[in-house]
Amino acid sequence: MLSDLELIFTSNMFLIEVNMFIIKLSGEIIGTLFENIRSYRALDNYISLLPFYLCKEVNSTRISQEAI
Repeated sequence: MLSDLELIFTSNMFLIEVNMFIIKLSGEIIGTLFENIRSYRALDNYISLLPFYLCKEVNSTRISQEAI
């Protein structure tokens, strides 16, 4: 049978392991969140520049048609 001190030590070690798992899982969740935010910002930048590129493409097509 475990003594009180051994029982306290064992339960504390278990709680430490559980906390370490939660911290690791939280870190992965936060990392994924920041990765998604970075991807969203990149996509947002691309979408905001898309009209500029489309206008540029249309203008270059007009210029090439006028040259013909």
